[in-house]
Amino acid sequence: MLAMVRNWLASTELPVSFWYYAIRRAVEVCNYFPYKLEDGSFPTPFQLVHKVKPDLRVLFPMFGLAAVRRDQIGDSTLSKFEAQSVFMIAIGRCQQSNGLQFLILQMAHCVIHRL
Repeated sequence: MLAMVRNWLASTELPVSFWYYAIRRAVEVCNYFPYKLEDGSFPTPFQLVHKVKPDLRVLFPMFGLAAVRRDQIGDSTLSKFEAQSVFMIAIGRCQQSNGLQFLILQMAHCVIHRL
């Protein structure tokens, strides 16, 4: 898992402050790796716990970039001459819903959005 985390952070050139998100995602991904049992079967840890095969559609590129469209900021509606998209970094899966978590980096502060 540590090699996976180091490679993700190095390949995306992100700072060490993203270590938590990378470790959390590495654990999720490793739960999808099959292991050989004594009876010769190859279940995943996810399959052993939840008694269903894992859905591989939930795997996504860690720290992948996304552009999300927005129509307004607060109460003000954006005009067609203003930027209507914001760039985000995928940092993991949402624990409360079946969506992804994105991190918006704007100037000096960070905000986590769930989509």
